[in-house]
Amino acid sequence: MKYASFLERLGAYIIDLWLVFLVTSLIATFVNFNQDKVKVLNEQINDLTDQALNEDINFMTYLEDYASIAQDIDKNSAIYNVVNAFMIIGFFIVIPYFYDGKTIGKKIMKIKVVRDDGELLSMNNLVIRNFITTSLAYMMLSLSLLYITPSMFYFIATIIFGFMQFLLVILSAFMVIYRRDKRGFHDVLAHTSVIKIN
Repeated sequence: MKYASFLERLGAYIIDLWLVFLVTSLIATFVNFNQDKVKVLNEQINDLTDQALNEDINFMTYLEDYASIAQDIDKNSAIYNVVNAFMIIGFFIVIPYFYDGKTIGKKIMKIKVVRDDGELLSMNNLVIRNFITTSLAYMMLSLSLLYITPSMFYFIATIIFGFMQFLLVILSAFMVIYRRDKRGFHDVLAHTSVIKIN
């Protein structure tokens, strides 16, 4: 059994992310995702930042207003994020479950995900893997807090979750590069490996 290299895995991942983006963008042409409102809110953030840089407002006022606007942006982007999450689940969990551990990108790169014990992949294996690598956990936590928490709590929580997600992805990347079995943190947790296929 030959383990897939970091570059092979990265290539498959980029192909799959591009396909997710393409499909989500295609859906966005037919569904209103409040992009006009999001543009207005982004302009408000730019104005707020200018006020802070010109010292028209103090840092705490800036932070409170920024957190409130950022939460409004996420609320107006919620439908887009839900669609994106469903696309990620479809491309990274459902397709490999029914297609022998292969996503479209993995098929192109001639690699696949397998369980360490040689059994068939379970949905559980694939969910655990993708909670880390596709930011699915971050998206789900953010969406679950979006409407039930105050803006400052939401803002701080998403920063912390985002940073933790980033660290886990970096850790996984280094593990894939330097471990002999090319298993990332997500592979270890899910009891999976990525191997080459003919």
